Amino acid sequence: MKNLLNKPYDLLENIKFRYIYVFGGISFALLFLWVFEPFGLYNLGSHLKIITISLHIGCGLFLLITQFFLLQPLIIKKYTVAITIIWIALSFFILGFSGFIINAYLFNSGVFYFGHFFLFQGIILSIGIILISLTVLIHYNYLLRKRLTVSNHINKQIKEKAIEKFENKIIVLESETRKDYLELFLDNLLYITSADNYVDIYYMENQTLNHKLIRNSLTKICNKYSDLPEIFRCHKSYIVNKRKIESISGNTAGYKIKLSNYKEYIPVSRELNSSIKTLTS
Repeated sequence: MKNLLNKPYDLLENIKFRYIYVFGGISFALLFLWVFEPFGLYNLGSHLKIITISLHIGCGLFLLITQFFLLQPLIIKKYTVAITIIWIALSFFILGFSGFIINAYLFNSGVFYFGHFFLFQGIILSIGIILISLTVLIHYNYLLRKRLTVSNHINKQIKEKAIEKFENKIIVLESETRKDYLELFLDNLLYITSADNYVDIYYMENQTLNHKLIRNSLTKICNKYSDLPEIFRCHKSYIVNKRKIESISGNTAGYKIKLSNYKEYIPVSRELNSSIKTLTS
């Protein structure tokens, strides 16, 4: 269980999920407060009930937007299953605390009773904590199985394409000033990575891995060789030669590319997760 909780997990990095969680959660809270009338809402008249619920919803929306869109990038540096559960559970705690403060000022003249605090937290956390944990663990396993299946499918295609013949063209990678360049066969190119205002070109020569820095950008190289399907921008910082892809690995943190004659894995941008199957086309 400990190993599972420490596994990388990118759910919170998904901007679509955060929008759904924040605005979907607030919509659910609005419906829950109006229908079930917890925290003494059933004692209020319609007008005061609307005001009270509006305060709860308004404060809750502000706090969730602050947590998930402003504070999250500053606080969370490593996304794991455990961090995901804790961060979402924290949002329930914050909502419970804000509800406690609002009710204290509205109905207790600003006097805080710890019994009320634990009541608010108990109701909210009892609703959320089990649901959070189950949802995260189920989604984690679903995502892992999905990406492993996709990886296996792509790796099968890679093996099939490895026996196909292709034209081994000579390409010339020039600097922006055209004073420096690297000429090589396409089949010798492994990948290109950005390095400030330069690109670092990794290639094979006499069965040895070499690299060369030239002043250029990945975008300009992609534009120049847009007619070559082998040149593939897999990440904002990487271009790979699709012909040198040995395998693809996938887990809940995303996909990574293993190249021939190179030990390190090359990351694949999350924006390409949905279209990763086209990698071998």
